[in-house]
Amino acid sequence: NGVELFDCVVGSMLTLTLVMVRGIPWGPMIVWPLLRKHSFNATVGRMLVILVFLYMFMCLLRLIHAIFVTTFIESAKLDQSRRAAEVLTKGDVSLRKLRDCFFEFLHEGDLLTLQDLQEGLERHPEICRK
Repeated sequence: NGVELFDCVVGSMLTLTLVMVRGIPWGPMIVWPLLRKHSFNATVGRMLVILVFLYMFMCLLRLIHAIFVTTFIESAKLDQSRRAAEVLTKGDVSLRKLRDCFFEFLHEGDLLTLQDLQEGLERHPEICRK
C-alpha cells in the first residue's frame, strides 16, 4: 500500500529515493492512496511528495537550462569562427593576398622596416580599406 510507505520519516525518504531510482509510478502507488487517507502522516506524506516533486522539477529545469545555454554558446562561437574564416577567404582582402603583399614589401631579406611597410601600403591601398 502506498500510504504505508510514508508511515515514518525513514520510510518516506526510502520511498522518494525509490521513486527517483527505480521509477515507481507516482500516481497509483503513492499519490492516490495519500489523497484517500486523512491523517497527520498522510498530510506529511503529501507535503513530502509535493516538495520532492518541486525539488526534482527545479533540478531538472536548471539542468535543461544549462544544456541549452551551453549548446547556444558553442553554436554562436562556431558561427563566429565560420564568419571570420569566410571574411578572410572570400572578402576583398584574403589572407593569401595579404601574405603576398607583405612578401612584396620586403626588400632586405626577411626584415620588414617601417619605410617598406609604408611604401607597400601606398602601392596597395586596398589592404587598408575597411
